[in-house]
Amino acid sequence: AFTGCTEDFKNWASPQSNGPEDAITIPGFKASAVGAQNLATTGDEVPTFSLSAASLPEGYELANARIELTPMDIDDPLTTTVNTTLTGLASKEALQDLILGIYGKRPTNRLFNGHVLVNAVKDGQAVFIDAGNIEVNLMPEAPYIAQNYYVVGGTKDWAGSAASKEQKFSHSDADVYDDPIFTIVIDGNPDGDTWFAI
Repeated sequence: AFTGCTEDFKNWASPQSNGPEDAITIPGFKASAVGAQNLATTGDEVPTFSLSAASLPEGYELANARIELTPMDIDDPLTTTVNTTLTGLASKEALQDLILGIYGKRPTNRLFNGHVLVNAVKDGQAVFIDAGNIEVNLMPEAPYIAQNYYVVGGTKDWAGSAASKEQKFSHSDADVYDDPIFTIVIDGNPDGDTWFAI
């Protein structure tokens, strides 16, 4: 069978589509910020926001909460959506991966603009609700790494004197959280044991 085309033909490689629906707001329903979160001291779920009570139309229930996180201090930042519970709990692993991917491993507080979105669902149909913007303050989980390390003792002395400072570990110019390897070579005592501490 053959068919003909009309002047109304649309390129199949550019099909018709509809963008996402606009989110609505519900009076009095909004997200509130929580305090700064140190991922080293939280459980597997991390609080990112809290929601006020919502007066929904009959038959509707809240579902599918998420927060869009955008770094505050980066030019042309990318926004990442993190799924949460309705109480604002997000996966610690997802937040840790987000911070490490943007900033690296240094345990410093990182500030994000957070945009909270929730669905109200009835009979399989969802309404998109905008719960507002908040600030999210997160510190990644990481061990403490000093900028410098020294060998005390060895062939020098045990006091915190200038002599002990001569036995400093070498390190690259990279951030210690990106390159945590320090190296040193010290001469041993040719006449006996060499005792030292780091």
